[in-house]
Amino acid sequence: MNLTVLFAFANLAGLALAFAGAVLTIVYGLPNLDVLNEGSYVAMETTERFRRYQRRSKLGLCLIAAGFAPQLPSAVFAFKVSPATGPVRVADVSALVSICKDIALAVAGAVTATVAWKGLNNWLRELRGRTRFDAALSLMRAAYALREAVANCRAPLIVAGEFPAEYRESRSLGRETRWDDKVRAYAHVFAARWSPVGAAMTEFETRSLEAEAIWGGDVRPLTRELVDCVVMLNAATESYMDDLRSEGENFKADREFGRKVRSEVFASRGATDNELTNRIAKALEALEKFARPSLRQ
Repeated sequence: MNLTVLFAFANLAGLALAFAGAVLTIVYGLPNLDVLNEGSYVAMETTERFRRYQRRSKLGLCLIAAGFAPQLPSAVFAFKVSPATGPVRVADVSALVSICKDIALAVAGAVTATVAWKGLNNWLRELRGRTRFDAALSLMRAAYALREAVANCRAPLIVAGEFPAEYRESRSLGRETRWDDKVRAYAHVFAARWSPVGAAMTEFETRSLEAEAIWGGDVRPLTRELVDCVVMLNAATESYMDDLRSEGENFKADREFGRKVRSEVFASRGATDNELTNRIAKALEALEKFARPSLRQ
């Protein structure tokens, strides 16, 4: 088999590879709207179909680049055997045009494959960055909502409208109220105040799990610290209600404990000397520091 036939087969193989690669890239090239619309990416996790499309599209790009490589030797060989002197013949012009075509196609294929590969990687990087941005923003929104719900729950002033109607009526008429009625009235107040906290807590824990799925265990201690603050507030509220049920006897036995519980149950927004308030603020600062790089992308 002479070189001419060998190079002809190389050209044919190269064209076949380039064609197959072009078909793969057209069919499986990312982003694919059908795959994206079906929700094939969730946070940083991707489905098997998404990864299969990614592998096939990259294979198509590789085939395009590889398809033009076998045509380079024939172009170089044609340059070497082409007559450099003598009268210009039609065959020589045809050969020169074919050579230039092969070189142009080879360069174009390599450039196209390189640009497409980089474009694919840049798109995936942008997808990851957008996913991290959305997750960080949702996490901080949930954290701030929880902070506001907790602050409202801890408001030192209990206005009359927060008590049950019958309790307000008996107080306004100057009637003597039983201790059990007072306990039930405060239980009503705290139940109403805790309702928004519970809803905000559920949302925050959901966003915390999403963040953990993306960033791993690094974010869990940060989200757990804010959750622990809410758990501490809940325990303090229960202790406060237990003291009411005992008609104040619990805190009389341990006045320091009573002072601590009251400081956890009630606190103004601007308090700087409150232990639980400061702990909540530090927990939020740690979350902000963690989320800030993703929010600035």
